[in-house]
Amino acid sequence: IEVPRTAPDPVNTVIVVHIDGEPDVASNMPAQNADGVVNLPVRLGFIHNRGYGEHAHLSDLGADGYITNWVEPGARVEWMVDVKTPGNYTVELTYRSRENSALKASIGNSTTTVDLPSTRAAEERFHSVAGGVVHISEAGTATLVLQPADTGWNPVEVQFVRILPEQ
Repeated sequence: IEVPRTAPDPVNTVIVVHIDGEPDVASNMPAQNADGVVNLPVRLGFIHNRGYGEHAHLSDLGADGYITNWVEPGARVEWMVDVKTPGNYTVELTYRSRENSALKASIGNSTTTVDLPSTRAAEERFHSVAGGVVHISEAGTATLVLQPADTGWNPVEVQFVRILPEQ
């Protein structure tokens, strides 16, 4: 594609691209691997914060990034997932938290609570815990929502989420 060095119009310039045939668009949406596992790095999640109060955010966009400053119970994180095989799935979180905590994981109408034992200090390494089971009723695009549980929630940092088929 060749374009001029400067835009013809400084406010509104349109570039039209013509291609031969149908476009081949690759998706970066997380999908099940050959073992049926869905790996959900936090950098692919969408963090929803309320308009007021503290805001949860990513520590950085690298592979070791994590959701930090998740101190408001109104915040939540969502991932779109390409589901190939419906069924029951265990939600696994890699996290750290100064106090015992709990997060609610939902896909469609199925919800489970993931209890998160204290890791003693937020500065310590992250721990993984397998939580409850969610049922995915049909193949296609689904949305996993992670949010503070109604009871038992305390501030938490999340590094990674996995959805594993029940054995």
